[in-house]
Amino acid sequence: MRDQAVILVLVLANAFVACNEDEDLFMKEADMWNCHHEKTWDESSTTAALVGVWDWEYGGCYEGPSDDKKFKRLTIEFKSDNTLQVIEDGKITQTSNWEVVDGDADLYALDVDPRVNQLYGRILLCGDRVEFNASYRDGCDDYFKRKK
Repeated sequence: MRDQAVILVLVLANAFVACNEDEDLFMKEADMWNCHHEKTWDESSTTAALVGVWDWEYGGCYEGPSDDKKFKRLTIEFKSDNTLQVIEDGKITQTSNWEVVDGDADLYALDVDPRVNQLYGRILLCGDRVEFNASYRDGCDDYFKRKK
C-alpha cells in the first residue's frame, strides 16, 4: 500500500510539473495583448522588431487550441530588405516580399507576396514573441519565438 501511495504522489507531481511547462509555453491572449500595448508601435518600429529569425511555437484557431505539430519545424527569417524566407526542416521552401501595413484596431499587419498562411492577421509583439492574430475573424493565431 505504501508503494502505491508513493507512485501516486510521483505521478501527480509529474503531471503538475508538465502542466506548468505547458502554461509557460502558451502565452495567454490577454497577456499578449496587454504586453504589446505597453509600447507605442508604428510601421517603422514594427518592421524593425520583426527583422530576424523566428521559430513557430504553436497555433490556435477560433474553435480552440490546435494540437497540429506540422509547423513545429517552421522558421521565418524576416530580412531588412523586406524579403523573407520560409524555412522548413532547415530548407528554404519559399521566398516572399513583406511589408508592414495598417491592420485594424490600431494594429499592424503584413502584406506578404507570395502569401504565407502563418503570417496572416494582426501583429502583436511582446519581448521575444510575436503573434499573428486572426482568430477574431474566425481564423487562426500563430505564435513565433525569436531565435537566439
